Amino acid sequence: MFTTRVLVFSIFSNVALAALPLVDFDRMGTVGLAGAFAGLELFQNSSSSPAFDPESSTLLSRDVDGALTRLASTNPGGKVSAGCNLNNIFYVAGSFSSISSTSANNIASYTSSSDSFASLGSNGPNGDIDTIFCDATGNKVWVGGSFTSPGSNIAVWDPKAGSWSQPPFVGVTGAQSRVLSITTNASDSSIFFAGSFITAFPGSGTTLNGTNNPNVPFSNGATPFSSSLVPVPLGNAQVDGSPSTSDAQFSNVQNILCPTGADGPNNSWFAADSSEALVTVQTFSFISANGIRLGNTFQSNHGTTGFSVTTLPDNAVQTLHYRDLVTGQIQTCSNPCPLSSDSSLLYQDFLFGNTLTITGIQLKLSQFTGASAGLHILQLLSSGAFASSVDSNNGLSCFAPNPSNTTQTGNWAAKVANTDIAGTTQTVLVASVDVGTPAANGPTFTWIPYVSATGKYDINLLVPGCTNFQDCALRTSVKVTVFPGEGLQPSVTTIPQQNTGDATMLLYSGPILPSSPDFVVTITMALADDPIGSGQGGKYEIVADRVQLVLKSVGNSTSSDSGSASGSTEGTNSGFGFLEWPRSFTVTDADATQTLPNSTLTPLDILGVDMFSGAGGSDGLAFANPSAITAVAHHPSGTIFLGGNFTLSSGSASGSANLVAFKSGALSSLSNDGLNGPVTSLLLNGDQLFVGGGFSDTLSGSTSGKLKGVALYNVQSGTWGPLGAGLNGPVASLSLANEEVLVAGNFTEVLTLSDEGVPVAGFATWDMGKGAWVNSGGFVMGSMTFVGNETSSTQLIAGNVMAARKVGASGMVILKNGNTQTGPAITPLGAQFDSCYYHRPTPSESYPFIRLGVASASVKVVLQAKPVNTVGAPPSFSTSTRTGRPGRSFLDQLVFLCGSCYHRWQLLVLFSRIVYGFGGHRSL
Repeated sequence: MFTTRVLVFSIFSNVALAALPLVDFDRMGTVGLAGAFAGLELFQNSSSSPAFDPESSTLLSRDVDGALTRLASTNPGGKVSAGCNLNNIFYVAGSFSSISSTSANNIASYTSSSDSFASLGSNGPNGDIDTIFCDATGNKVWVGGSFTSPGSNIAVWDPKAGSWSQPPFVGVTGAQSRVLSITTNASDSSIFFAGSFITAFPGSGTTLNGTNNPNVPFSNGATPFSSSLVPVPLGNAQVDGSPSTSDAQFSNVQNILCPTGADGPNNSWFAADSSEALVTVQTFSFISANGIRLGNTFQSNHGTTGFSVTTLPDNAVQTLHYRDLVTGQIQTCSNPCPLSSDSSLLYQDFLFGNTLTITGIQLKLSQFTGASAGLHILQLLSSGAFASSVDSNNGLSCFAPNPSNTTQTGNWAAKVANTDIAGTTQTVLVASVDVGTPAANGPTFTWIPYVSATGKYDINLLVPGCTNFQDCALRTSVKVTVFPGEGLQPSVTTIPQQNTGDATMLLYSGPILPSSPDFVVTITMALADDPIGSGQGGKYEIVADRVQLVLKSVGNSTSSDSGSASGSTEGTNSGFGFLEWPRSFTVTDADATQTLPNSTLTPLDILGVDMFSGAGGSDGLAFANPSAITAVAHHPSGTIFLGGNFTLSSGSASGSANLVAFKSGALSSLSNDGLNGPVTSLLLNGDQLFVGGGFSDTLSGSTSGKLKGVALYNVQSGTWGPLGAGLNGPVASLSLANEEVLVAGNFTEVLTLSDEGVPVAGFATWDMGKGAWVNSGGFVMGSMTFVGNETSSTQLIAGNVMAARKVGASGMVILKNGNTQTGPAITPLGAQFDSCYYHRPTPSESYPFIRLGVASASVKVVLQAKPVNTVGAPPSFSTSTRTGRPGRSFLDQLVFLCGSCYHRWQLLVLFSRIVYGFGGHRSL
């Protein structure tokens, strides 16, 4: 037997509440409120709560529990696009002329302690602001957008001085002349600017006297880029083909590594009849590879039609990029990839998404014509060119007239270290030098790589980590001089060698001439003029490993400046959409709206040069749907992620769209080549990269449409993951708070993996711990444009709001005591009631009832108010549930809130000890 307790709230229309009712909910046990609603808050007199204007942008505050409070609205037609906090003042920016009752041109400050808005001085930006960055290090507020004053599309607010200024480089212009992202690098030592603009660095625009290596035979299955990559010498590699034919003239797989004659006996290899075959190449040391070159055999009754490539030691099946022989366009493939049966093709080149550091490959020949698969040519393609300090690794490459080689002065000795891969070692040369020795008297080491083609290259010095070699105390710094070509200026760089793990150090980025009888590229390493470290036992140790030349683009129109990239317009090296500005720069004559001095060029500015070239140069930037970089995220590993609206048609990330990475000095495709729609927001949380925008899947469609509007990319594994199945509309902004990803945009539902929609309207929350969409706390309905952190525990969201309530809940909440200022504490339960109505008794019925329908096909709840037979006795009730057993919950008290019942009842009754969620019938 349950004891029934009844609490009555009187509701009268057109009466303002003088104070919150003092109700002791805790004395009633667990109190619930249920009905057909999506959000609720305590009633306020309509005269003090103006209606929302969806033509304005409304700013809402979100507390630690997710409850929403309306702060202000802009003028009709206004928009809030961005915001950030600096010294407990929140700055909101966008396109508006007023916010709250404050006149403000596109930007204003909000102080929560006084609940007040203020304009930011005079002479502020005279156009739209798209991005804002609160610089705690410099105590400045940087804004970017589309304006001409006080700077060109970039401006700086000094809160202490209360004044605006242009950036130290004046601003940016070109393309769409818009800055869409301002952020810092991972170490906060540089500021990144991104958007749709052009940067330029000086160059002479001269033409180099160089040609591609004439020894490389032409094939329509290659591109000028791929045919310029020097093959990796495999003379010392272990190569096995299995199962192999018993025909001795075609059974030696070594013959296809660099065949000396035409397709035929002793120059081609056959697999055993009627069998798939595996060709395994293992070098037992690390090499840098950019792809594979395959030449089919056209011997009678033999040939390969389908294959796949697995890299070692990661055992990853690679996605390859190749030239379609019909359309001439770059296509991708994985398992299987097609190998042409056109006998006019000597070979086809298949490139990885980016340069990989591997120890070998496994080539699976899975499809064939005739009796068995077979090949005439198998080569691994390098990143461009290379040279090792160990001469035995500098074998003769196929089609090369001579191998890479080295020279040295002083005493150099081999040093071997084990790696983390079983059976694999790393051999380098080291030289010992007394501490205090002048650089001119110390040992030197010179690499002379064989270079096949004229083009723009990045030259990297590979420095092995000191941990594996157990020589960290001995390490110091070195000076490296690069001579890139006749008539080109040398480049000098000082490089530290004290890295604990293996590192790739960029030495030079720019034009390189091919090797010839008259000229060779040289990279010379010596002790630094001012070496770092104290050495050990009075000695320093200098380490020589490998140099890596990464081909960026081919061609002979370039600049003569050292340390810059190949030219894209007359006399200049142009970049698109990205500019790095180190905080340490003291340059006073820089103007990024014109041509920047080379003294301001950083290794990361090559990113913009590659983007300009990959997007098609000036021609590729002039179309109706303009290219832009809208979001940038810098991973602590050094990888930079760039999201936006773009497609790359050439270069190292050719075929990528809307999201790309920049690492090891080059653009790099992400898995599945990016996304099939524009990216608006990036959010890094450790190795998790959350992406928001207007896409639905990867570019290759690998997730079957499960990435609608939002996606998760694992930086370490390079894999995509869905958030449920996304949302039913585009995402504008992402933020991270309390282990939750906050999502703002123009959508009305979040989607489960089964594509079932759960209503939300413009604002949603993803719980990273639960891996699920959860209640956002408050309720808002509209097209939201921004979400950002106000403090460590509170956020601000903005957009075109049609309705909002402090608490968001789908049909049921728990009430507990709060305080006299805020009222009761409300906790949503997440049950959704899809109907609620009062039933007037018919002549044949003796009592009315309320029916609540739960938004799940498995549960229906009916409550019947039985007639009162005893004067003064409380009414009794019963519940009936049927169809399924979703679980049992108990509430000591439950309020049923029926909007359609309001005109009939003036009393809300709290019923005692109601049990819901069980099968059968129960009386209370």
